[in-house]
Amino acid sequence: MVTPAAAAPRITADPARGGRWTSLHAAGREWLWHREEPRRAGVVPGDAFADAGGLEECVPTVRGRPDHGDAWTRPWRQEGEWWVADCPCFRFARRIRHLPDRAEADYRLSAAPGHRFVWAAHALLDLSPAARLDLPDAAPARLYADGGNAWTPFTWPDAPPAPAPRPGSTPPFSGPGTQAGSPSGGLLADPLLGRPGTLPGDAPSSGPAGPSRAPSGTLAGRSDAQVGGPTGGLFAGPLAGRTPPAGGSGTVPFDRLGPDDGTALGAIVRAAAVGVHDGGRILRFALEADAGQPVSVALWRNLGGFPEGAPYRSIGVEPMLGRVFDLAAAGPDEAARVPASGEVRWRLTVTAG
Repeated sequence: MVTPAAAAPRITADPARGGRWTSLHAAGREWLWHREEPRRAGVVPGDAFADAGGLEECVPTVRGRPDHGDAWTRPWRQEGEWWVADCPCFRFARRIRHLPDRAEADYRLSAAPGHRFVWAAHALLDLSPAARLDLPDAAPARLYADGGNAWTPFTWPDAPPAPAPRPGSTPPFSGPGTQAGSPSGGLLADPLLGRPGTLPGDAPSSGPAGPSRAPSGTLAGRSDAQVGGPTGGLFAGPLAGRTPPAGGSGTVPFDRLGPDDGTALGAIVRAAAVGVHDGGRILRFALEADAGQPVSVALWRNLGGFPEGAPYRSIGVEPMLGRVFDLAAAGPDEAARVPASGEVRWRLTVTAG
């Protein structure tokens, strides 16, 4: 039995290296996954993502440019209880508090009113193939089956199978700029895989003004090179044509994290909280934000499908402000927006048992 004191989460972070969480210990175990990545210690703004595991603070985007955002490559400075990253166009601040039954990470982003951004607590977790995810049944969700911004709507937890690439399309990990260490890097498999669409309950999105903006889920106005390279995104994996384990009616049971099957898929679920069950323990993330900000949970389900040539298993469970991975692809209500006050505030609460 885990005592309340042992269950209480303890977070260790590295402000000198982008505020990365290097440890999340709760319920008698370490939850964060790690891997050797020599580039991580020396990154500078503009570098391609260096996947060392842990939890990276991704803001103002996850995909796109800059790769995994601006904050993770910068040293942070201390202001009282807060640690601050000074980024182009915005100031990002975080305070972590440890309470008897939980840990709280409070966030503030300051910028000019109207400034838009996506944020994700990019947590890579050390989970067994028997682990499962707990999100609200029938929650609206989006499946990202390749490296582009195209997505397919589904209701949690049964995602449609990842489509096979068309003959002659770009392989998911080929070409310059492919990142062997990033769970969301590399060239897209095919910019037209998946289908544009809207979530159940969403109104069709016309997107920001401008001739290059297409409805949500499409890539009009962007070439393969613009979307891919060192700022690529999520994939079906090198075995993209292989059918994942099926749930009901041939679907992918996205809440199940095994057995490893050579696929790598991303998803975004419209929910404010998620539970992770593994080995008789549970880790919970809950997100609160200022009124009107879009709250979601992003997922990275890499069951040995990434990277090409040396695939490994990695599972991302990522509380998020926004409903897309790439800020450049966000419709009017799909990214957080700074109000007239000049500041957005939110809190991530971590509990375990």
